[in-house]
Amino acid sequence: MQEAIDQLNGKELMGRYLDLKVSTAKKTTGDTSHFAKALSQKPEMCRTVGVFNLRWATTEEELAGHFQECGEVFAARVVSKNGRPQGFGFVEFVGMDSVDKAVKLTGSSIGGRPIRVDYAENLDS
Repeated sequence: MQEAIDQLNGKELMGRYLDLKVSTAKKTTGDTSHFAKALSQKPEMCRTVGVFNLRWATTEEELAGHFQECGEVFAARVVSKNGRPQGFGFVEFVGMDSVDKAVKLTGSSIGGRPIRVDYAENLDS
């Protein structure tokens, strides 16, 4: 790889000069302090949480399964726009007590990505 970089670096391609460098992987520290954002005010009769920082490949089944330990899941929805996932979703529970357990899962991982969980308006409102 370095040989290819040395051969092509500084060469012209389609009227532009190449500036090639070896990419290094982003260091992951496991620090989830950026998820320490204060919770939103809990809506009255709240049964729904918003789940943020989802992988684009996250399925609704995977989302629902992650929150089953909090209580019975009524519905899970991964938000997409024009068929493209947006990296967040919603989980609605049968019981209102489940949302308080669910927001404590902030920092847990779905598909290897740490998530942030917050109170949300109910899906039917």
